[in-house]
Amino acid sequence: MTDDQSAHLDHLLACWHAWMRADRGVRGFNSRALLIGDTRAMRVQYESQLERQDDEHDALQCRQIHHEVEQMGDPHRTAIYMDARNIANGLAVWNSPRLPRDPKERAIVVHFAREVLVLRLVSAGVMESARRYA
Repeated sequence: MTDDQSAHLDHLLACWHAWMRADRGVRGFNSRALLIGDTRAMRVQYESQLERQDDEHDALQCRQIHHEVEQMGDPHRTAIYMDARNIANGLAVWNSPRLPRDPKERAIVVHFAREVLVLRLVSAGVMESARRYA
């Protein structure tokens, strides 16, 4: 994986993490209002068609990333979740008991998981191959 491709993956993972956080509802409560839950929110009148298309494209891209990550087996799926969370926060403080405790071993697992995810995202059309970055 090239440095540009790694930076692009970091950006995608940060966007995906933010999308996942915004998509969650509170456990035990409905995610929409009972009376107006089926109505569509009005867009800001100054929002352009291109901005709406960008938002829809980003949401589609995040759904594709989520699908590809969910298809990965553990510990690689967990490594991607923790990596995305750390990238989004800007600090490498999050970890999981499913990952190795040794930092060197954990780094190897995360690196391999990122490599596998890049291959999956290239196959899905979310990322371009490394040839473009070279």
